[in-house]
Amino acid sequence: MHEMDTKKQALLKALEATYGNITEACKLAEIARRSYYNYINNDPEFKAEVEAAEYDEQYMDMVESKLAKLAEGENPTVLIFLAKTKGKRRGYIERQEIEHDNTVITGITISRAKP
Repeated sequence: MHEMDTKKQALLKALEATYGNITEACKLAEIARRSYYNYINNDPEFKAEVEAAEYDEQYMDMVESKLAKLAEGENPTVLIFLAKTKGKRRGYIERQEIEHDNTVITGITISRAKP
C-alpha cells in the first residue's frame, strides 16, 4: 500500500475517533486540513467512505451512554432532562399556556420622536 493510501486510512480512523470532526481528525492523523478536502474532491472511494460513515449517530450513541451513566448516579439535572425529553408520553413536559381574547390588530402606526 503506498503512502497516500496509508494516510487516507489513518484519516478515516481519526474521523471515526473524533466523530467526524475534520480539524481534530487531521491533527490526530498528522495531515493538513487541506489534504482532507483534496482527498474528498479527488478520490471517489475516500469520499464514499466518509459519506457512508454515521459519525452523528455514533456521537449520539456515546452521549446517550454517558447520560445513562449520569442518570444511574441520580444526577438531578440529567434526570429532569431525560424526563422532559424521553418521558413526554408520560406527561413530563413543559407547557406554556397562552391566553387569547380573539382581538385582531388591524393596523399599526409608527411615529418617529422629534429630536
